[in-house]
Amino acid sequence: MSNTTNEPGEHVELTHGTILAEERHDALGCHPVFDHVGETWFFVDAVEADGGRVALWSGPSYERAILEAEESTLHGWGPVRELVGHHPKGSSAPKHHPKIRRCAVGS
Repeated sequence: MSNTTNEPGEHVELTHGTILAEERHDALGCHPVFDHVGETWFFVDAVEADGGRVALWSGPSYERAILEAEESTLHGWGPVRELVGHHPKGSSAPKHHPKIRRCAVGS
């Protein structure tokens, strides 16, 4: 998906959080999953001018999140706003971790 208009206010956000709970939804219902609980994950979202959000990437690597965010600018999503904060030298983990819930759809 690309955005060729690049209206004022459109940008890419790089954020993070600690996974508190995970669940998977499929044809049989909702099932708890414990694969990533307690892990810090990073999120790259495109934010549209009207505030709408499109999830572009998520995963446990800060370095990969930066690459994904930078690549998204090549597809017209606008500048990157890195909202993760200060990192200890040599560490990919941020000092402060917002708490999040993660949901996956499918098998």
